[in-house]
Amino acid sequence: MSLEEHKRRERANAIGLFRYQLICPALEDGLSTRQRGRLVREIAERRHIDPFGTQVQIARATLDRWIRRYRGGGFEALVPEPRRLATRTDTQVLGVC
Repeated sequence: MSLEEHKRRERANAIGLFRYQLICPALEDGLSTRQRGRLVREIAERRHIDPFGTQVQIARATLDRWIRRYRGGGFEALVPEPRRLATRTDTQVLGVC
């Protein structure tokens, strides 16, 4: 693994941890649907400092999506996948008709 790949992986893990820390209170087993909804709305209303020092506000729909992902795949589902750059070979891009 190159140094660049290692840095990307660390960054992705930091993002996953940030996401987990935000949704963790809403993952409690004893919460009713109503309690969980209220808690997620409260989290969405606040501003948070992301792993890179930027103040962010996370939408309720995004928090709900992260909760579903966590339930479906655990912590790894919260870690963003590295972006893959693909070369476009569309004939219109190449100017071929």
